Amino acid sequence: MIEEFAKKVDKLYIFEELEPVIEEQIKAWGIECIGKEIFTRQGEYSANLLREKLLGQNVETKPYHEPSGASADFVSGMSAQKYIHRTEQIENSRSR
Repeated sequence: MIEEFAKKVDKLYIFEELEPVIEEQIKAWGIECIGKEIFTRQGEYSANLLREKLLGQNVETKPYHEPSGASADFVSGMSAQKYIHRTEQIENSRSR
């Protein structure tokens, strides 16, 4: 099945986080493929990393800014129930 697919494409890329188990097996069968030559063994592969490595497109990302107010409480670990209660308190204080 892999051999049939490999014949249909110009280049066969193997996306495999950590160790190149599948890549090494495919190469052992004599099928040309690209894998760890362009991808790392560490970390997870994001869509941006794949876009950069395959298409040569760098995606500019913006820094993340922590929200303030009730949202920040929720993000920092407040349970959903406490978040709802806190949101209700804020809304009630605004309506007074």
